[in-house]
Amino acid sequence: MVVAGGNVYHEETFTIVPRNTIGAGDAFCAAFIAAWIRDRSLSECAALGNKVAREILEVPGTHIKSGKLKSFAKILQK
Repeated sequence: MVVAGGNVYHEETFTIVPRNTIGAGDAFCAAFIAAWIRDRSLSECAALGNKVAREILEVPGTHIKSGKLKSFAKILQK
C-alpha cells in the first residue's frame, strides 16, 4: 500500500514463507525508486517493489540469480 497526496494505492502481493528476510526491505525500496524515477505510476512502483522483495525472500541470504535481475531491468525498460 502506498499513500501519497491523500490517495491510497493498493497493489497485490502474495503470501509466502520467507527463507530469509535480509535485504527484502532494501530491495523493495530500490525497485520502487528505480520505477519512480522513470515516471512510473505509484501502483507500478509498488508492484515492482513487491515483486523484487518477494524474490529476495525466497532465496537464502541475498543470492538472487542474475537472470532474475535482468528480467526486472527489462520491466523498467518498457
